[in-house]
Amino acid sequence: MRRSFLYFTILILTLAIISCTKTKAKPNNGATTADTASIIGTWNWAYQSGTRWDIAPGDTTSEGQPISTIYTPANTGISRTLIFDSTGKITFIHNDSVFQQDYLQVAEPVQLLPAMETDTGFYLVSVGIVGCSITDTSTLTIINTVYQLGLATDTLMVHLDPCLSRVVDVYVRKN
Repeated sequence: MRRSFLYFTILILTLAIISCTKTKAKPNNGATTADTASIIGTWNWAYQSGTRWDIAPGDTTSEGQPISTIYTPANTGISRTLIFDSTGKITFIHNDSVFQQDYLQVAEPVQLLPAMETDTGFYLVSVGIVGCSITDTSTLTIINTVYQLGLATDTLMVHLDPCLSRVVDVYVRKN
């Protein structure tokens, strides 16, 4: 009885580890496709929003002091512009440092560059799994980094792994 319980526990742990290591978008085998046309255009960074998993926005300590939450407002001097074209090319113009090719999220602490910098690469909008999520979602892959994508008419919201962080960078479509 003990031995079967041990095998069952090992099986469950193995399945849990395998399901939490999916970090690449699924290949599109003719199944569900994402709307790539909606992302084509120019997008300007507006702000970064998010909270820690265990603290709700506005929570205070027992002494009544506000608890710090992650948030990078627009008035930091950060300038980021994303230009997606119809050929799958992205141009990224920014004045802040980029952390390990994480082009779409502002790195903390914010480090402004002395001049604007332009990077280019390729992007792919698809449907897949990001992080340890167990359901398909819209994804945006830029230079081998997969982001979860929220896209409305004039707002682009991106984050890396919603299972690990609630930090979302918000971009607004430039008219």
